[in-house]
Amino acid sequence: MNSDGYIQKVVQMGQDKGIEIKTYDVLARVMKDNRLDLTSLMTIDDQKFELMRRNAYLEIAHELTGVENAIIKTHATVEWNTIGHGFIRDSEVIRKISIDKIVTLIDSEWLIEKRFKDPQTENDRVFGKQLDKYQNRFEKILDWINNEILQVENWTYLINNMDKINISEYVLPTGQPTESLYKIVTIPDVPIFYASYSMSHAPQKVRKIVDNGIIQLREYGVVLDPQAIEIELNAPPGLDKDATYANTVHRDLHHTVHKLKQSSKNAIVAFHPYDTDPIFSSGMCEELNAAYNCGVRRYVVMPNSKSPFTVLKYASENCLFDNNEQLFATLEKDGYRKLVF
Repeated sequence: MNSDGYIQKVVQMGQDKGIEIKTYDVLARVMKDNRLDLTSLMTIDDQKFELMRRNAYLEIAHELTGVENAIIKTHATVEWNTIGHGFIRDSEVIRKISIDKIVTLIDSEWLIEKRFKDPQTENDRVFGKQLDKYQNRFEKILDWINNEILQVENWTYLINNMDKINISEYVLPTGQPTESLYKIVTIPDVPIFYASYSMSHAPQKVRKIVDNGIIQLREYGVVLDPQAIEIELNAPPGLDKDATYANTVHRDLHHTVHKLKQSSKNAIVAFHPYDTDPIFSSGMCEELNAAYNCGVRRYVVMPNSKSPFTVLKYASENCLFDNNEQLFATLEKDGYRKLVF
């Protein structure tokens, strides 16, 4: 995936604002320090590879002295020659780095496949050849993404429990605005909002209200927009739509909404601004229900005092609004403030 390009945009945003953000790449450092290309690195003994990663982390930990803002790019899993390698023990050395947050960058499986078919880097070429070993390439990419996220969740769980701390861990699509990762890196305890709305059916008038609401909400924190990573409507041949849909639902609920419970500042904000005859959005109901079950704050813009969302306890009546203006007035009342960044 094109994480390097996304990270560099974050660094550039910092430079434009007079804030330095240092970047470190664990895998690139391992290859440079040991004079190995990617193929050679992936075929060495697991214990040697683990020691190399450990040394790279310790070097970075030393270099971080006095650094205020930094992004450390690394990997939690690698699959090579159909064998999965999980770097769970890396959590032991990661603890030596005073990290504040862990973010897994992801992308749409069809975009990853597109880059593998037309590789622009050596890494894309090498892993593209690994992907050739599988009959269903899209399903395998989805498997890679899920394995990476799950391993990072294990890292976070182990570090938090061993050190009795509370590091937050989020999943961020690289389709998100650059400011999303920039805020996470530079603003402590920045609120995370998940924007829930119907993407399959929305008249232009409704969509404009939703878009304006999301733009305004970004002034108060990081807004996770499901549209930042979505199913390709003009799916290329071979794309398993059922697998993609299942992973999309799992991602939006488990990897996004459920993680909001990590901070009481986080919230789900649902936009359903239909004056009359609102459509039924099963996705929005699932997301609000997941937030309710996790004890996450819920705000709903829906101009109908008899909303089914209140009947189903997806949102309390004092968090149901006729328009965006009422929503943001309540957010201010609840202690949210526009960010200065």
